[in-house]
Amino acid sequence: MRIDVDLCGHYLIMWRRAEHLQNVVATLQILTSRLSDTNARMREYYEAHLPELAELETHFKALAEVDMENANALKISQATKTLWYEAEQFRVPDLWRIASPPRQKVLAMREKLFGTGGRRLPQDAHGAHGRFNRLQKTLDGRERLVDLEGKTESEVEEEQRIDEEGVFISPPQEDHEDIIEHPSIKPMWLLRFFTSWANWRPSGTAVTTVRNEALTTTSVNPKENNETEKERPSMQATMEKAASL
Repeated sequence: MRIDVDLCGHYLIMWRRAEHLQNVVATLQILTSRLSDTNARMREYYEAHLPELAELETHFKALAEVDMENANALKISQATKTLWYEAEQFRVPDLWRIASPPRQKVLAMREKLFGTGGRRLPQDAHGAHGRFNRLQKTLDGRERLVDLEGKTESEVEEEQRIDEEGVFISPPQEDHEDIIEHPSIKPMWLLRFFTSWANWRPSGTAVTTVRNEALTTTSVNPKENNETEKERPSMQATMEKAASL
């Protein structure tokens, strides 16, 4: 009896397992059929849209180039913002106040050396036009037209580009000088050069000192008096020439 009961229990277990396997197989069959149907529909859909996919593949390169240009544009934008920030730090009026004193010094030295070009020239004489009506001659013989302040036309154009509205650069001075009738007159710096030549000659005290030193040397060295006597006429001529200067 005991063995029969055990056999019946094992039989029932095996029968339940067989039913379970049958159910699993049926489920798998249903899943397989459905997956097959889905696969077939997806395949049909893919084949139906295959030309469109091929066309999209041709646009992938364009999209990649667009992305690359976008990245480059971001870099350029950052550099532009940096340059804009740096440009905002450069204030033209402040920079002009820094550069103006050396520029004025150059103009002052040019005026001392060449003058401001003498008197006004009539229009169209030597190319004179507008405010540039003075003919300035340099040491190497070149001629150029300047205004009352000694500025050339290119220098005035530079100032106009810096301050187009005339806010921080002073306007040009008004020229009230009469126009010259004889523009062939030589520049004044040459006359100043010759008139200042007298300031370079030695004074009378220096000539007297040289003469006294010569006489003292003669008295201290009596043995060389003969040679000194021979050289005295040439020394006297030299001193007289210096005194005449």
